[in-house]
Amino acid sequence: MRSSLLALSLLAFTASCVGYRRPGINDAVITTDPDVYATPQAQAPQAPTPPPASAAEVAIVGAQSPLARGLPDQEMIVQFGPDQDGTQLLVDFLADARARGAVSASDVNLVFVKARGGKPVECRFGIQPEGDYARIPLPAGATLVPLGAPVTQEVTENERRCDTMTLPSQNMGVTSEYKCSYAAVQGPFQRSYVCRVVPVTRLSTDKNARTHCRTEPVTRTVTRYDFELAARFVPPQLEQVQDKKLVETQPVCYAPPATPNAPPLGNRLEAKIHFRK
Repeated sequence: MRSSLLALSLLAFTASCVGYRRPGINDAVITTDPDVYATPQAQAPQAPTPPPASAAEVAIVGAQSPLARGLPDQEMIVQFGPDQDGTQLLVDFLADARARGAVSASDVNLVFVKARGGKPVECRFGIQPEGDYARIPLPAGATLVPLGAPVTQEVTENERRCDTMTLPSQNMGVTSEYKCSYAAVQGPFQRSYVCRVVPVTRLSTDKNARTHCRTEPVTRTVTRYDFELAARFVPPQLEQVQDKKLVETQPVCYAPPATPNAPPLGNRLEAKIHFRK
Protein backbone atom coordinates (compact mmCIF):
# COMPACT_ATOMS: atom_id res chain seq x y z
CA MET A 1 0.00 0.00 0.00
CA ARG A 2 2.79 2.39 0.92
CA SER A 3 4.64 1.55 -2.30
CA SER A 4 1.47 2.24 -4.32
CA LEU A 5 0.97 5.67 -2.69
CA LEU A 6 4.60 6.46 -3.35
CA ALA A 7 4.21 5.56 -7.07
CA LEU A 8 1.08 7.73 -7.39
CA SER A 9 2.78 10.69 -5.74
CA LEU A 10 5.81 10.39 -8.05
CA LEU A 11 3.51 10.28 -11.11
CA ALA A 12 1.62 13.40 -10.00
CA PHE A 13 4.90 15.26 -9.39
CA THR A 14 6.18 14.35 -12.89
CA ALA A 15 2.92 15.44 -14.55
CA SER A 16 3.01 18.80 -12.77
CA CYS A 17 6.55 19.40 -14.09
CA VAL A 18 5.91 18.44 -17.74
CA GLY A 19 2.40 20.00 -18.04
CA TYR A 20 1.48 18.88 -21.55
CA ARG A 21 -1.01 21.16 -23.28
CA ARG A 22 -1.90 21.10 -27.01
CA PRO A 23 -0.39 24.31 -28.32
CA GLY A 24 -2.61 26.69 -30.23
CA ILE A 25 -2.08 29.88 -32.21
CA ASN A 26 -2.15 32.09 -29.10
CA ASP A 27 0.37 30.10 -27.06
CA ALA A 28 2.63 29.08 -29.92
CA VAL A 29 6.27 30.06 -29.83
CA ILE A 30 8.73 30.81 -32.62
CA THR A 31 11.70 28.63 -31.83
CA THR A 32 15.25 29.71 -32.57
CA ASP A 33 16.56 26.13 -32.60
CA PRO A 34 18.05 25.71 -36.13
CA ASP A 35 17.36 21.98 -36.04
CA VAL A 36 13.63 22.63 -35.89
CA TYR A 37 13.38 24.27 -39.30
CA ALA A 38 13.17 22.17 -42.39
CA THR A 39 15.86 22.82 -44.95
CA PRO A 40 14.66 25.96 -46.74
CA GLN A 41 13.88 25.68 -50.42
CA ALA A 42 16.20 27.41 -52.83
CA GLN A 43 14.83 30.85 -53.66
CA ALA A 44 13.59 30.90 -57.25
CA PRO A 45 15.27 33.56 -59.34
CA GLN A 46 13.27 36.75 -59.48
CA ALA A 47 12.17 38.07 -62.84
CA PRO A 48 14.33 40.97 -63.99
CA THR A 49 12.97 44.41 -63.30
CA PRO A 50 11.33 45.70 -66.47
CA PRO A 51 12.84 48.80 -68.02
CA PRO A 52 11.08 52.10 -67.34
CA ALA A 53 8.21 52.98 -69.59
CA SER A 54 9.17 54.65 -72.83
CA ALA A 55 9.07 58.41 -73.07
CA ALA A 56 5.72 60.07 -73.64
CA GLU A 57 4.53 60.29 -77.23
CA VAL A 58 5.75 63.31 -79.18
CA ALA A 59 2.80 65.65 -79.71
CA ILE A 60 2.15 68.12 -82.51
CA VAL A 61 1.74 71.48 -80.77
CA GLY A 62 1.41 75.13 -81.74
CA ALA A 63 4.53 77.23 -82.20
CA GLN A 64 3.63 79.27 -79.08
CA SER A 65 2.97 76.24 -76.89
CA PRO A 66 5.08 75.83 -73.70
CA LEU A 67 6.28 72.56 -75.27
CA ALA A 68 7.79 74.50 -78.18
CA ARG A 69 8.46 78.11 -77.34
CA GLY A 70 11.94 78.71 -75.97
CA LEU A 71 13.05 75.09 -76.28
CA PRO A 72 16.01 73.99 -78.41
CA ASP A 73 14.74 72.92 -81.81
CA GLN A 74 15.92 71.22 -84.95
CA GLU A 75 14.49 71.25 -88.46
CA MET A 76 13.34 67.88 -89.73
CA ILE A 77 12.49 67.04 -93.35
CA VAL A 78 10.95 63.75 -94.51
CA GLN A 79 10.59 63.25 -98.26
CA PHE A 80 7.89 60.98 -99.61
CA GLY A 81 6.94 59.56 -102.98
CA PRO A 82 3.73 58.65 -104.79
CA ASP A 83 0.93 56.66 -103.16
CA GLN A 84 1.90 57.97 -99.73
CA ASP A 85 -0.64 57.48 -96.95
CA GLY A 86 -0.68 60.71 -94.96
CA THR A 87 -1.65 59.01 -91.70
CA GLN A 88 1.30 56.64 -91.84
CA LEU A 89 3.60 59.52 -92.83
CA LEU A 90 2.71 61.50 -89.69
CA VAL A 91 2.81 58.45 -87.38
CA ASP A 92 6.27 57.48 -88.64
CA PHE A 93 7.49 61.07 -88.38
CA LEU A 94 6.45 61.34 -84.71
CA ALA A 95 8.03 57.97 -83.91
CA ASP A 96 11.30 59.11 -85.51
CA ALA A 97 11.17 62.40 -83.58
CA ARG A 98 10.71 60.50 -80.31
CA ALA A 99 13.65 58.22 -81.16
CA ARG A 100 15.78 61.35 -81.53
CA GLY A 101 14.79 62.51 -78.04
CA ALA A 102 12.25 65.19 -79.01
CA VAL A 103 9.34 66.10 -76.76
CA SER A 104 7.15 67.90 -79.30
CA ALA A 105 6.85 68.99 -82.93
CA SER A 106 5.56 72.27 -84.34
CA ASP A 107 5.34 74.02 -87.72
CA VAL A 108 4.38 70.73 -89.36
CA ASN A 109 3.78 71.33 -93.08
CA LEU A 110 3.16 69.03 -96.04
CA VAL A 111 4.76 70.37 -99.21
CA PHE A 112 3.90 69.24 -102.76
CA VAL A 113 5.92 70.13 -105.85
CA LYS A 114 4.37 70.46 -109.29
CA ALA A 115 5.21 72.16 -112.57
CA ARG A 116 3.26 75.09 -113.98
CA GLY A 117 4.32 76.69 -117.23
CA GLY A 118 7.59 74.80 -117.13
CA LYS A 119 8.50 76.21 -113.72
CA PRO A 120 8.31 74.54 -110.32
CA VAL A 121 5.49 75.47 -107.98
CA GLU A 122 5.15 74.38 -104.37
CA CYS A 123 1.86 73.99 -102.55
CA ARG A 124 1.77 73.45 -98.81
CA PHE A 125 -0.65 73.16 -95.95
CA GLY A 126 -0.09 72.87 -92.23
CA ILE A 127 -1.08 70.29 -89.60
CA GLN A 128 -1.92 72.15 -86.40
CA PRO A 129 -3.79 71.58 -83.11
CA GLU A 130 -7.32 72.91 -83.23
CA GLY A 131 -7.35 76.50 -81.99
CA ASP A 132 -3.61 77.07 -82.51
CA TYR A 133 -3.82 78.53 -85.97
CA ALA A 134 -0.66 80.08 -87.40
CA ARG A 135 0.23 81.58 -90.75
CA ILE A 136 1.85 79.17 -93.18
CA PRO A 137 5.49 80.27 -93.55
CA LEU A 138 6.74 80.85 -97.09
CA PRO A 139 10.38 80.91 -98.23
CA ALA A 140 11.89 84.39 -98.48
CA GLY A 141 11.37 85.74 -101.99
CA ALA A 142 8.52 83.36 -102.84
CA THR A 143 5.76 84.61 -105.17
CA LEU A 144 2.18 83.55 -104.55
CA VAL A 145 0.33 81.79 -107.38
CA PRO A 146 -3.38 80.88 -107.62
CA LEU A 147 -4.33 77.75 -105.72
CA GLY A 148 -6.93 76.43 -108.10
CA ALA A 149 -10.23 74.75 -107.27
CA PRO A 150 -10.45 71.20 -105.91
CA VAL A 151 -11.09 68.40 -108.41
CA THR A 152 -13.57 65.53 -108.04
CA GLN A 153 -12.68 62.12 -109.45
CA GLU A 154 -12.76 58.40 -108.66
CA VAL A 155 -9.60 56.89 -107.17
CA THR A 156 -8.41 53.50 -105.91
CA GLU A 157 -5.97 53.83 -103.03
CA ASN A 158 -4.75 52.09 -99.91
CA GLU A 159 -6.32 53.35 -96.71
CA ARG A 160 -4.87 52.80 -93.23
CA ARG A 161 -7.32 51.15 -90.85
CA CYS A 162 -6.79 50.27 -87.20
CA ASP A 163 -8.66 47.93 -84.85
CA THR A 164 -8.28 47.60 -81.10
CA MET A 165 -8.30 44.04 -79.79
CA THR A 166 -8.27 42.83 -76.19
CA LEU A 167 -6.04 39.76 -75.86
CA PRO A 168 -5.47 37.64 -72.74
CA SER A 169 -1.88 37.13 -71.66
CA GLN A 170 -0.48 34.85 -68.97
CA ASN A 171 2.39 35.93 -66.73
CA MET A 172 4.43 33.68 -64.42
CA GLY A 173 5.53 35.43 -61.24
CA VAL A 174 7.44 34.40 -58.13
CA THR A 175 6.52 35.89 -54.75
CA SER A 176 7.42 35.14 -51.15
CA GLU A 177 4.94 33.97 -48.53
CA TYR A 178 5.15 33.49 -44.74
CA LYS A 179 4.10 29.89 -43.96
CA CYS A 180 3.81 28.36 -40.52
CA SER A 181 3.40 24.79 -39.21
CA TYR A 182 3.84 22.71 -36.05
CA ALA A 183 7.17 20.97 -35.48
CA ALA A 184 8.06 18.41 -32.79
CA VAL A 185 10.71 19.45 -30.29
CA GLN A 186 12.44 16.99 -27.90
CA GLY A 187 9.72 14.36 -28.12
CA PRO A 188 6.16 13.80 -29.29
CA PHE A 189 4.48 15.84 -26.51
CA GLN A 190 6.31 19.12 -27.00
CA ARG A 191 5.77 21.08 -30.23
CA SER A 192 6.57 24.57 -31.43
CA TYR A 193 4.90 26.73 -34.04
CA VAL A 194 7.51 27.21 -36.79
CA CYS A 195 7.36 29.87 -39.51
CA ARG A 196 9.57 30.48 -42.52
CA VAL A 197 9.55 32.44 -45.79
CA VAL A 198 9.12 30.28 -48.89
CA PRO A 199 8.96 31.18 -52.61
CA VAL A 200 5.60 30.70 -54.33
CA THR A 201 5.12 30.63 -58.10
CA ARG A 202 1.78 31.84 -59.46
CA LEU A 203 0.30 32.14 -62.94
CA SER A 204 -1.80 35.25 -63.54
CA THR A 205 -3.99 36.11 -66.52
CA ASP A 206 -4.22 39.72 -67.69
CA LYS A 207 -6.06 41.43 -70.52
CA ASN A 208 -4.05 43.69 -72.80
CA ALA A 209 -5.50 46.05 -75.39
CA ARG A 210 -3.52 46.10 -78.61
CA THR A 211 -4.04 48.19 -81.73
CA HIS A 212 -3.55 46.45 -85.05
CA CYS A 213 -3.23 48.63 -88.16
CA ARG A 214 -3.27 47.57 -91.79
CA THR A 215 -3.84 49.06 -95.25
CA GLU A 216 -6.71 48.07 -97.47
CA PRO A 217 -7.48 49.08 -101.07
CA VAL A 218 -10.54 51.32 -101.38
CA THR A 219 -12.23 52.68 -104.50
CA ARG A 220 -14.18 55.91 -103.98
CA THR A 221 -14.97 59.32 -105.36
CA VAL A 222 -12.96 62.10 -103.73
CA THR A 223 -12.63 65.87 -104.00
CA ARG A 224 -9.03 67.01 -103.66
CA TYR A 225 -6.56 69.53 -104.97
CA ASP A 226 -4.70 68.77 -108.19
CA PHE A 227 -1.33 68.47 -106.42
CA GLU A 228 -2.71 65.77 -104.10
CA LEU A 229 -4.18 63.82 -107.01
CA ALA A 230 -0.97 64.14 -109.04
CA ALA A 231 1.00 62.59 -106.14
CA ARG A 232 -1.75 60.01 -105.45
CA PHE A 233 -1.51 61.24 -101.87
CA VAL A 234 -4.01 59.87 -99.33
CA PRO A 235 -4.92 62.67 -96.89
CA PRO A 236 -4.22 61.82 -93.24
CA GLN A 237 -6.89 60.66 -90.83
CA LEU A 238 -5.82 63.04 -88.10
CA GLU A 239 -7.86 61.35 -85.37
CA GLN A 240 -5.45 58.39 -85.66
CA VAL A 241 -2.35 60.55 -85.15
CA GLN A 242 -2.88 61.91 -81.61
CA ASP A 243 -5.58 62.46 -79.01
CA LYS A 244 -5.61 66.25 -79.17
CA LYS A 245 -7.62 67.23 -82.23
CA LEU A 246 -5.59 68.25 -85.27
CA VAL A 247 -6.77 70.23 -88.29
CA GLU A 248 -5.43 70.97 -91.76
CA THR A 249 -4.93 74.59 -92.74
CA GLN A 250 -5.99 76.04 -96.07
CA PRO A 251 -3.24 75.27 -98.62
CA VAL A 252 -1.20 77.97 -100.31
CA CYS A 253 0.82 77.75 -103.54
CA TYR A 254 3.86 79.81 -104.55
CA ALA A 255 6.80 79.94 -106.91
CA PRO A 256 9.90 79.35 -104.81
CA PRO A 257 12.93 81.62 -105.29
CA ALA A 258 15.74 80.31 -107.46
CA THR A 259 18.51 78.78 -105.37
CA PRO A 260 21.55 77.95 -107.53
CA ASN A 261 23.44 74.76 -106.65
CA ALA A 262 20.75 73.74 -104.15
CA PRO A 263 19.61 70.12 -104.41
CA PRO A 264 16.02 69.87 -105.66
CA LEU A 265 13.47 68.88 -103.03
CA GLY A 266 10.41 66.86 -103.91
CA ASN A 267 7.24 66.19 -101.95
CA ARG A 268 8.10 66.37 -98.28
CA LEU A 269 7.07 66.90 -94.68
CA GLU A 270 8.77 69.83 -92.94
CA ALA A 271 8.66 70.44 -89.18
CA LYS A 272 10.54 71.65 -86.14
CA ILE A 273 11.16 69.16 -83.36
CA HIS A 274 11.83 70.45 -79.85
CA PHE A 275 14.01 69.13 -77.03
CA ARG A 276 14.07 69.78 -73.31
CA LYS A 277 16.80 72.11 -72.08
